[in-house]
Amino acid sequence: MKYKHFSIFVAVAFTGTAFAQTVDTVLLNATTNVVGEGDEAPGLSNNFLRSSAIGNVDDPEGAFGNNNGPIEPPTFIFDDGGVKDDGDNILGNNGETVYTLSWNTTSPVTLAGIELAFGGGEGGPAGNRGTQLYEFSIQGNIVAQGDANGSDIGQVLFGGDVFGDTFLLRITGTVNNPSAGPRVSEINAIVPVPEPTTFGLLGISALGLLARRRR
Repeated sequence: MKYKHFSIFVAVAFTGTAFAQTVDTVLLNATTNVVGEGDEAPGLSNNFLRSSAIGNVDDPEGAFGNNNGPIEPPTFIFDDGGVKDDGDNILGNNGETVYTLSWNTTSPVTLAGIELAFGGGEGGPAGNRGTQLYEFSIQGNIVAQGDANGSDIGQVLFGGDVFGDTFLLRITGTVNNPSAGPRVSEINAIVPVPEPTTFGLLGISALGLLARRRR
């Protein structure tokens, strides 16, 4: 009598990933930042374009960790003389001025949200340079929008991770502000943080594949 015994054991480790979010205060900083000159650490943002700037000289990099701008650093201020928001929660209608700020990153990044500080600065009063409505887009797709109501809005989550390197912020001035240009104090990335968790170890044993031959 001859027995053939064939045994297979396959072990597969499954690693799941749960995602949290955290604020990255460096990722979206300007590439030109110089720490030795009082700036925050350099990040990936460049190619800044703005619809206007106060005095036509203020630098958008002030909202991206740069502390050497010409007017009230480290912030960026749009030019005065615009038309205030009309209060109907529709951005850009009835002749209200829409202020725009766009930029790129040197390589695509994954964001779970955005942290926006308007008005007088992060956690500060909006003063007469507050923002009413805001709209934030990545790769031409709107991922966040709402009513800042003249104050800093803090952290806004997208409801999912978004990947891209082209960004656009559109805002209006507050309804009680006749003409002063809004201030953007800081823009930070909210990024996903993987938290590895082991779901389990799957063992598959195929024993007893016995072939029995009789002579």
